[in-house]
Parts: sequence; C-alpha cells; structure tokens
Amino acid sequence: MYCDLPGLYGPFKDVMPGYVAYKRSLGCKYGNTILQRLKEIDRFFAEHGVTDVAVSEEIFELWSARRGDERRSNQWKRISALNCFCRYLTGRGFADVCTREYPKGAWERTFFPYIFTHDQIAALFAAAGDMWRKRRGDRDAATMAALISLYYGCGLRKCEALNLRMRDVNPDIGTVRIMGGKNGTSRIVAASGSVMRAMETYCGLFCVGIDDDSFVFQNSRGNRLGDHKLYAMYRDLLVAAGIPKRKGARGPRIHDLRHTFCVHALEQMDRRGLDLYASAPLLCAYLGHKTISETEYYLRLVEENFRDIEEKSRRYAPGLFPKEGDRNGK
Repeated sequence: MYCDLPGLYGPFKDVMPGYVAYKRSLGCKYGNTILQRLKEIDRFFAEHGVTDVAVSEEIFELWSARRGDERRSNQWKRISALNCFCRYLTGRGFADVCTREYPKGAWERTFFPYIFTHDQIAALFAAAGDMWRKRRGDRDAATMAALISLYYGCGLRKCEALNLRMRDVNPDIGTVRIMGGKNGTSRIVAASGSVMRAMETYCGLFCVGIDDDSFVFQNSRGNRLGDHKLYAMYRDLLVAAGIPKRKGARGPRIHDLRHTFCVHALEQMDRRGLDLYASAPLLCAYLGHKTISETEYYLRLVEENFRDIEEKSRRYAPGLFPKEGDRNGK
C-alpha cells in the first residue's frame, strides 16, 4: 500500500510516503493532521540545509526546542512525530539517524478537562430549548439541541456525532450506531428517551426524504456539518447559558461534554449503589475504549461532589484526609 504525499520537496520526499503507508498498514489512521506535521518536518530539514536522509543530534535538538510560548503538549507532539519517523528510518537501514529514548512518564499529560456542574448542564439544555422556542424552524437551533443531547447524553466524540448517517439512528429501539470511531472501533450505544426525542424532532423537520446513506447533520448545501459551524453554534450556546471561559484557556470544549458524561455517569452509578469496579468496564465498552486505562483518564472529581467522596474515603481510610490543624494538613 502506497501513500501519495504531495508538497514534499526536502530530503524525505521519497521516504515519507512509504512511512505513511506503513503506519496505515498497521491500522493507524494518519490523517491530515499528521500529514501536515510530516510536511513540516520535511520543510524544516530542507530549510536547514539537509539534503540527505539523515537526522543528526544537532538538528533533532533544533526541531525539539520549544518555540516561544508554544504549549508543552504541542512541543511533545512535534518531538514524538520526528522520533517515530526516525525509528522507521533506522528500521529501513538508514545509519545516520538519531533517535531518542524517553523515560516513562517524562511527558505526562498536564491538561485537565473541564467538568460541567449539573447546574451548568441544566443551563445548557435550557439555553438550547430557549433558542429552539424563539427560533422555531431554525436549523441551527434544532441542530444544536440534538447535538448537545448526543454529546452529553451518550458521551459521543465530536466527529462521532457529526459522522452519523440516517441508517445509524434507530428511534424504534433507542440506539445510535457508531461506525469506524477512534482506533477503528464501532459500537452501538443505547440512548435515553430525551435524546431520542431530540433526534426525532430534528429528523422530523430536516431529514424527511433523504436516503439512509445521508449524513444526519448537514449544512445548507446538503454536506456533512463542518467543525467551524459547529464550534460557532456551540460558542453561542455557552454565552446564552452564562458559562464563562476557563481562566487562561479558550473555554470549555465540546469534548468536555464527553468527560462530563463519564463523571456524571459514575456518580449516578454510585448513588444507585453499584460497584464502581464492576461499572467502569461497562462504561469503557459504552465509550468505545479498548482498555480500562483509557476510561480511567475520564474519571475526574468535581467540586460539587468532593465532600461526599471525602466522607466515604474517611470511612474506608480514616487517616487519608488530614484534619484542619494537623501538622500535615497546614
């Protein structure tokens, strides 16, 4: 399998397409984001006078250096992209190639998702409902109401909802089918009555007469709804709901609704007396994760339930949380 990677003019123009084809043969998607990164690498080496398929320690360090106020996460993605490519080159027999070994945990994730409170979620749905009542028949208002229901009610990823086709939604049994999600996984998720009602309202107005292969959420030209349009509608909804931007950040992301779904789902399981050790694998399958460790990343404490968790922890481990005035609790 070969990959055409246009726009390359540097030292790796003949080997990078084979690298992409190799990664895709292993099941990696290697979409536009990583392709642009690889083009950036090729251009960077060409601009620094490299003409052969070689990666010296000096140019590896130049590429790895942090750029201005660049986010640490982006810096690590750049380093990782080059390092993976270098490993491929060494495997192909290129000798003058530097690679790096990083200790486990050297680049730990420092980003923490925004977890909406229950009041904020209620405000989001209220704002979406108000928009719909005031702009009855408006496609944007109905689209946002349906999408918010899917993102929070089913914990879908952004693209999983946007990629839904008519054949994937089954209101008769209340399920939504996700085809080709992250890591190539597909699954069927059960949706609540409120989610299905939002979907039926939207489809009854804007999906009548379209075939089963058509996207559920479309733009005015009948194509799949674009990310930019979705983000614009979402920002309007956050303002209408009175939810401010995060301090020092761009604001709660759409993906944070998926994080919030996970936390609130576990809270609900706990209130019902379910064993969370048994519940977490069920949530893992529902979310489309391959391993339980992926689900554990979503488990975040929120301020509104911290006290309850603290009280439960004291019963199991009385010395876990120091009391005020204790030497270790100052």
